[in-house]
Amino acid sequence: MNLIRRRPPRRTTGAPDASAFAEGSSSVLGDTGSRPATLAQSVLARSEEAKAAVRRAAVSVLVAAVVRELSETFSRKRTKSNSGGELDVSMDEPLGSSPKDAGTDTYSVSASPVGPATMHFSHPLPATHAMLGMLKDRCGDKAGSVRKAAIHGMVEVVRVVKEGGGELEWGWIWKTWKASLFPTAFDPDNAIQEEMADIVIAEVVEGVLQRPSIMSPLLFSLDRTSTLALRHMCTILVRKGGITKSWIQNIGRVAQDLIGRKSASDAITKDKGKGKGKARKTDSIPRANAIRGTDINAEGVWRLYRELSTASPAFADVPMVLTSWENIENEVLGDDLKGRILEHMIEVLGAAGFKGISASEDPRKLRASVIDKLGMMLIPVRAIASAVNLVVQLTEGKAAKVNEADSTWKLLLDRAEGQLDLKKIVENPQHVDSEAILRAIVMGICVAQLAPNALPTKFVASLQSILATTSKEVIGLKAQALIGLGKLAAQNDDLAKIILPVVARELETSLDFTMRNNAAIVLCDLARYSKSDRYVHILGNTLADESELVRRQVLQGLTRLLQEEYIKLSPDLFLKIVSRVADPVPEVRSVAEYCLLEVLLPKQPGCLYSHFVDNVAFLNNDTDSRAVKIWVRGEMEVRFTLPGDGENEIKRRSIFKFMLSNFTDVQRLELRQKICTDVIGNVLGGQIDITTQGGRGQLQDALWALCCQVSHHITLHEDFHD
Repeated sequence: MNLIRRRPPRRTTGAPDASAFAEGSSSVLGDTGSRPATLAQSVLARSEEAKAAVRRAAVSVLVAAVVRELSETFSRKRTKSNSGGELDVSMDEPLGSSPKDAGTDTYSVSASPVGPATMHFSHPLPATHAMLGMLKDRCGDKAGSVRKAAIHGMVEVVRVVKEGGGELEWGWIWKTWKASLFPTAFDPDNAIQEEMADIVIAEVVEGVLQRPSIMSPLLFSLDRTSTLALRHMCTILVRKGGITKSWIQNIGRVAQDLIGRKSASDAITKDKGKGKGKARKTDSIPRANAIRGTDINAEGVWRLYRELSTASPAFADVPMVLTSWENIENEVLGDDLKGRILEHMIEVLGAAGFKGISASEDPRKLRASVIDKLGMMLIPVRAIASAVNLVVQLTEGKAAKVNEADSTWKLLLDRAEGQLDLKKIVENPQHVDSEAILRAIVMGICVAQLAPNALPTKFVASLQSILATTSKEVIGLKAQALIGLGKLAAQNDDLAKIILPVVARELETSLDFTMRNNAAIVLCDLARYSKSDRYVHILGNTLADESELVRRQVLQGLTRLLQEEYIKLSPDLFLKIVSRVADPVPEVRSVAEYCLLEVLLPKQPGCLYSHFVDNVAFLNNDTDSRAVKIWVRGEMEVRFTLPGDGENEIKRRSIFKFMLSNFTDVQRLELRQKICTDVIGNVLGGQIDITTQGGRGQLQDALWALCCQVSHHITLHEDFHD
């Protein structure tokens, strides 16, 4: 007789599994009387579960709920429209926030010549808004299966909106796409990258061709990260052969029309006259002149055309770009907007190259036009370098060789020098044309790097005078002059010796973070040619700068210098780099970890171990310690220390834990002996005074390191006995 009792299954009060969640979700979705807000809160609670299967099931609920809510909303809207009534629903809240009110439906586009467009799209339902915010978050989930489910769900939502919604809903959902699907261009899964590139680029192109009044302002408002994502997706499609020539030609036709000189009525009348009232085949593409109520449409379409054409230069319509280049001067656009469009044209022409341009136009004519626009300071700052390179291409047929004797370079340098009115800059800085002077500085630097022998001495003196001004109104010009002098000094040893002390002084004393950032860039570049350790010490001290940008810039510069072995790693520089592991900014922490683990540790495998005890004394600022006496020379070094309890103690322990986790097994074993000898032994011998804050903190951290679980983690490798 079997006397063994079978134990009943244990009840779990934790997270439900995926199957139970799926069954529960179907009942929730089937309950048509449940309020959308309640459903959204229930799904949100389950979306934060730890198991990927549960999160994936929650995504299915989100997608089904959103699709149902949108379908019902569009159905009611069509019913109201057919019966002559109105249905006003709106949502102007940021994605993921709780709406305050669902009042009057609004849609507006506002733009200025110097700023991005501000767009407000209607949103169907508050609960839908909340659930889409959750779905957007799942598109960045750590689990690949959950990301795929969320991404495909977002594609399904867009399909429903396109089929049943109007232009307002379509524009709103595309804005949500930008926030959730554009980051997939850099997804670690290559399959997701390729699939999303196909979907997103096709939707963007279709949007420009069919709904330009919605899509063009959205393209105009893309930030730098979204623009890089769009560019990367175009590159992926080119690699797959997914970009077609018809795409680029149709987008080019819209882009050309946007800067045409004729009015919409004239163009439409002329087209009807030619076809005797019948539409041409190309009329299936909306004529862009009909949407010229906002000038930002032109910039948005040209931005897309630029990304497509530069990714696939063979499909670029060079004659169309050249025609638009000539017509843009007659277009009534703001200077900033006109400069942006010129920037896109220059990039397309540069990608087409000498061969592509010469097949359509005499390169000398285009070269003269580019030089004329450069001399008149019409090219925006971001495009000046590309414009100068285009001049080189049109001159030589290739950018590898530059004829310094060409009078073009002297002409451009003379015009740049003529813009630098030092008397007006110094005496009346409030009334100077900063943008024109900035363009002159950038153009002069770009040309001088190509033809250094043509550089006039007065131009360098003008930059030095601008750098010496103390007016706050010209701080942007000072920052650009500093960068310019640094680039020129890299080609001139005598100039480098003159400006190195000036740059170091700006880095140490300037109150403007832009000046300190540019000074850090220049000092890192010139440190390659300087044999003095003084400038490396100054760069090391700047790792404690109050500006996140400056800290990251210096850390990246020092990493490159150490990687290329232009400078040597000193103990104090090492401890300053290690201190950035506890930086409050994640980007700075990641750069510090990369520098330590990928650059320094492979070259010096024992650097973390050999400096551990010194780092304990350094961070606790134990003034009796040998390390502190040698390396803490003033107030600049004290900023790296983290003495005391509370938040400083947490930061110290995070640094120690990082160091211990990257020790070898042998180093972990030897560290115990080293701590007992150099810390505990010195406490017993009286060399470390535990009555002081530094000595007491040093002993506490040493004992913590001995008891830390990371220091006890030993993995027996095959060569452990060696």
